[in-house]
Amino acid sequence: MLLTEDKREKRRYERKPHDASLEYFRAGRSESMLPAASIDISEEGIGLVSDCPLEPGQVIIFKSKENPSILKLAIVQWSMKAGDKYRAGLMFI
Repeated sequence: MLLTEDKREKRRYERKPHDASLEYFRAGRSESMLPAASIDISEEGIGLVSDCPLEPGQVIIFKSKENPSILKLAIVQWSMKAGDKYRAGLMFI
């Protein structure tokens, strides 16, 4: 394999920038809605930033502050600390 070979990510759906305020809670926990912000979105999932750590495999129920009557379900695929926040990739379910 040549070092100059293109190694772009191969995803089924293109990610697009998405900047929206969200609220979520982790399924199975009794907690208030937590704030988050979206970073990008695709037909398959969403990237977000939160003050709270998320763990792969957790089910998240979230809503947009702009349209709070619609709830979405997603499962955390990955999460990492990013400064004093947490960045996560979620897949819609």
